[in-house]
Amino acid sequence: MPISATDIKMRQSQRLTDNPDGGGRMVQAEIVDGQMNNLFPDIGDEERTTGRATLRKMFVHVDTPGTDVLKDAIGVLLDPPADPRVTVTMFATGSYSDVRLDAKNRVESYITRGVESRYILLSNHFIGQMALQFYCMKDAPSPDINDNLCLTTSGGGYPPNEQYIRVKGILSRTTRTFYDADGAFERDVLVIETVNALAYNFFGQEAIRYTSTKPPTRIYETNVVDATSYQSVKRLVSDGKPGDLSVLVDTPYVNIVPTSTAETAVSDVLAGLGTISYVPSGPAGSMALVYSSAFAAGVPVVRFPGQPVCSGVAEAVGRQHRADRQRKRRAYVRDRLAVVRDGRLPVGIGESGQCQWCGDHRREHHRDPRRRHRAAGVHR
Repeated sequence: MPISATDIKMRQSQRLTDNPDGGGRMVQAEIVDGQMNNLFPDIGDEERTTGRATLRKMFVHVDTPGTDVLKDAIGVLLDPPADPRVTVTMFATGSYSDVRLDAKNRVESYITRGVESRYILLSNHFIGQMALQFYCMKDAPSPDINDNLCLTTSGGGYPPNEQYIRVKGILSRTTRTFYDADGAFERDVLVIETVNALAYNFFGQEAIRYTSTKPPTRIYETNVVDATSYQSVKRLVSDGKPGDLSVLVDTPYVNIVPTSTAETAVSDVLAGLGTISYVPSGPAGSMALVYSSAFAAGVPVVRFPGQPVCSGVAEAVGRQHRADRQRKRRAYVRDRLAVVRDGRLPVGIGESGQCQWCGDHRREHHRDPRRRHRAAGVHR
């Protein structure tokens, strides 16, 4: 028998709560369309101020007496919430019996533990702490704001705990001197403020000269992964027309969990973060280079311009002297063109008969080197 629209119903899960065991299997209770609080609770004043993520599990049931299968069924969100500060998103875990804790872990799996970082936990840290102390080498960069780090305790005799933390700010970074049996050594000590408080006790160590000695708790970097696909709905900025292949929205992103942003003042920092700007020091296409030196015949000579030069063809205007010992005569080469590569200007053909532009030894090569190198783009 055919499946009609009235046969497709939405069913509740066993527990419509935000407790860790919320969710579960499907029950007979139906989610009535248009009824207030049929799936989600009211939003309180505190939740509206601080934000809250509410997870609810629901099922789609084909309520027919037969065994007909509804093929190619899809679910979409048609109307976004009227409150602009409320977003709704749906995703599937692929399980009929999982609970809210499983769904929460799926949402939080957008980051995974990566390689071990260069930071080492300094001393012990306890539950509720939101300022952590690391130490590292001087050349190790400081973590950026909103970076995620993973604290993992795996040492023998310690409870195996793991927690992801997000950097809210760098309170301080100082270079301190420590001492051991081999004498004094220096390490940078960082005090980092985190967004979330520690949920477990994590055990570090005193500053040690050698990095081969590891504390019970190690600090790892994190990688971003696409663990789950989310579906949502956005209002159009402008009306779409029949035949349009694209539509315009304000942003394609939605908040999965409540977030907030705030500006952080940065003082005594260059606008370019230390980058060097190159400014032309003379007219375009001109550079003066004057030098004199004595060198043996057949030995290539390299001269550095002494200032930045754009890669390309530069004209070497000057005089190169080559002495022919057998015939006791002098030859001069003028106004050659050379390619500037890596800021160096190659010079001439030496006594050995080897071309210093391409290294060719053939006799016919030197009869007309300009013609041969013109085709190769070396000089003309």
